[in-house]
Amino acid sequence: MATVRWRTLLGLVSVAAFVSAAPARANDSAAHSIADRFAHDTDSALSSADKDRQALERKLDDEARLKADEAEMLERAKAEAADQARAADSKRRAEEQRIAGETAARERAAKEAAETATREAEQQRLAAEKAEADRRAADDASRLAEEKRKAEEDLAEDKAARERAAREAARIKDAEMKRVAAAERRASERAEAERLASEKAQAERVAAEKADAERLAAEKAEAGRREVEAAKARIESARQADAQRQQDADAQRRMEAEREDEARRLSEKLARAREQRAAKELGEGYSALGNPPQPEGDVQASAQGGQEQIAAPAARAVKVPQPVAIENSADSVAMAIDGETRATILLVMEPGSRGIRRYEKTADPIICIGENCYVGNGVEQAATAMTRGRAFGPGNTLGQRAGACRHSLVCVFRDVPVGAGRFDVQPIDMRILRHDRREKMSVETDRSCTAAGGYLRCSKGSQSASYRLWIVPESVARKAGSSALSAAVSGGLAGANAAELRR
Repeated sequence: MATVRWRTLLGLVSVAAFVSAAPARANDSAAHSIADRFAHDTDSALSSADKDRQALERKLDDEARLKADEAEMLERAKAEAADQARAADSKRRAEEQRIAGETAARERAAKEAAETATREAEQQRLAAEKAEADRRAADDASRLAEEKRKAEEDLAEDKAARERAAREAARIKDAEMKRVAAAERRASERAEAERLASEKAQAERVAAEKADAERLAAEKAEAGRREVEAAKARIESARQADAQRQQDADAQRRMEAEREDEARRLSEKLARAREQRAAKELGEGYSALGNPPQPEGDVQASAQGGQEQIAAPAARAVKVPQPVAIENSADSVAMAIDGETRATILLVMEPGSRGIRRYEKTADPIICIGENCYVGNGVEQAATAMTRGRAFGPGNTLGQRAGACRHSLVCVFRDVPVGAGRFDVQPIDMRILRHDRREKMSVETDRSCTAAGGYLRCSKGSQSASYRLWIVPESVARKAGSSALSAAVSGGLAGANAAELRR
């Protein structure tokens, strides 16, 4: 009976304990669920291994708590029901505090993990930005290095080009200096050879004279009488020769006077005929280049002074220089040969107005006809022919340039091949960098040019805005002579159709 009651009491206590423990377990399960959800939301950064470990710990804690609950239920079964309720309530509060502590610990851990992750992310971002900045700096450095290399290459090429130009200029200058030195050396050698030859000839003459003197001295001692007689004979012969030379000189003077009168008369006749023909052609009483005519009958000769006065219309008088004596009547009138293809070109240029010519009123003239150009060599030598490329090249530009016409506004080009018809002529003022090419002019040889009565006459001179030309047939230029050609260009070739002959 007692055993039955004990069993019944034990069953009631177990039921009471189970009933009282169920809410606690439910509360524990609910608390665990809330904690698990909160941990899942706030601790998403934890690894699966940590979660498994925590689940195992919770399971162990649950088992431990279950065992403690079972032990406590056994103890509570012995205590009063009120103590069991208070104990259960106290246990619940303790559990809640524990759960809150665990939750706070997990929140701190999650916050620390989040801060760690934030710091790592910030560090990664800074590292990425630094790497990008380093890459851009490396790219900029590479680009600057490439630009510097290209600039250095360009500078090197420019320097090399300048050096090549300097070497070429130095080579040209050296070649020109060598050419000038060689020419001077050849001239010096020729002068030295001529001096030596002259000294040798003089020495030979002195030696011959000395030998003759010695021979004569020796002969004089032996044949004094014969020498005296020979001296008398020589004196007589010399007197006769002087008389004969005086007679020949008188005859020559008479002949020259006759030739001079004949030349003067012929010159006057030709001048009057030409001026009358020019006056008829123009119809206004002026010659082809602007001089007033000299009508027939207006020439008054002065026998005492040997000069002529030519009366012009409207009481104008032009003094004509006295013609010089010429050797024979055939030279009194020099006219062009039909079909002649060579001429002497007389040029008078106006000073340029650009560059250095604005201050230096001079020129370095050459002329070009077609593809060939000609450099003057004075009034007695033929002009030098060369191609346009050679004439304008550095060799001629830095070398002989305009030849005998350097630094002059006038020039004489002798013996230039011009052909039988019209041709284009172009004067060029040679400068260092940019030559002054004057306008081209179509001209032809002036067949009216004559050398007579002390004048070089050309009635068809050519004139442009910047220069004037006489195209004189070469045969007439030879007859005229160098002095007449010089006088023509010195007179400017302007407003006159004659230049005085001064041979």
